[in-house]
Amino acid sequence: MRRRDRRLMAAVSLSRTIPFRAVSSGRTEKGIGRTSVLRPFRSLLYSPTLPLPLSPTPRESYVGPLGPLRLKATWMHIVRGILLAMRSLPTTLLATDPTPHEAPDIRAWWNRVDAELADCAPFERAVLAGMRTDRLGYAFVGGYESALRRMLPDLPGGKTAALCVTEEGGGHPRAIRSTLRPEGDGWRLDGSKKFITLGTEADLLLVAASVGEDGEGRNRLRMALIPRDADGVTLAPMPELPFVPEIPHAEVRFENVRVGEGELLPGDGYARYVKPFRTFEDIHVNAGILGYLLGVARRSGWPPEAIERLIALTMLLGELGAGDASDPGVHVALGGYFTLFREALAAVEPHWELAPEDVRNGWHRDVALFQVAGKARAQRLATAWQRFSTPAPEGGR
Repeated sequence: MRRRDRRLMAAVSLSRTIPFRAVSSGRTEKGIGRTSVLRPFRSLLYSPTLPLPLSPTPRESYVGPLGPLRLKATWMHIVRGILLAMRSLPTTLLATDPTPHEAPDIRAWWNRVDAELADCAPFERAVLAGMRTDRLGYAFVGGYESALRRMLPDLPGGKTAALCVTEEGGGHPRAIRSTLRPEGDGWRLDGSKKFITLGTEADLLLVAASVGEDGEGRNRLRMALIPRDADGVTLAPMPELPFVPEIPHAEVRFENVRVGEGELLPGDGYARYVKPFRTFEDIHVNAGILGYLLGVARRSGWPPEAIERLIALTMLLGELGAGDASDPGVHVALGGYFTLFREALAAVEPHWELAPEDVRNGWHRDVALFQVAGKARAQRLATAWQRFSTPAPEGGR
């Protein structure tokens, strides 16, 4: 056995017993600074697949008898960074200035928050963005944009993005009728989408479209990333919802839209993007909501017990956010989180009397948001329990 391999095995063994050290969060007196606690791990962690060329050993070192051990050591290096960062998050949440950012509209607010938190990992960004607003709709947008960056870490900064999946027949792969067809040295996109979150404010559109059927007759999807001002793209605003009216929704039509090879994302559009995004969105939007509640709690003088509960939920959610979105165990644990979240909302309800009247009224108007996608979430939980041959608890979500 080579010396490097012996050192590797010894390091893996020792890492099971050596405690982690706390690290500085890089905060300033106005909140978290440009040095994010997760910055060193951003490229490695938030990617659909492990970018092996960036890991400590060459790609070819992951094959052979010691390959799994080296891969495990690489992931342990990443997870160690996550845990180190999470240790400092509660202090950051208690020390960050909770004053909401004033902005004339949702785009201006997000641009400011995005610039301030540019070096933060997606989960951290979602929580701290939520703390920087006095309305639930903005907190949702912070979580939504952070979820997109959890899925696609290379999305450019200073840009808003929107996922375009749902069509007239829904969002299931068999309901997707938009098409991507080869044309010249690229592709041509045709079709339409509806109910696009943040659609009228997006700079970039992530579009799921069919490239035909596979050998078993199933619709094959690919994902394209195109600018909203591309030729052939037409956006139309949809009516405001009765809750979170700050969040715009839109319909979009694509007619002979030219898509370059570099604008087509790698991998299966459903398995790699659409399906995991549902979990990323649940986790990061809820992170934004918890940040919003923490901001209200600290500004309004809620009792320490309420703040402690919200921070504990944030830490639990952060742990799930670092997991594999396809892991059924993560979905079971996420079901437990939502139970705890509902209990927390009921426990803090009396404290809303301490909040300003406009903030309190906005909250009570917008809580209907929590019912959105509840049926789909319950189905995912039931499917996760089936993987363990155990029925989902009655009433579980």
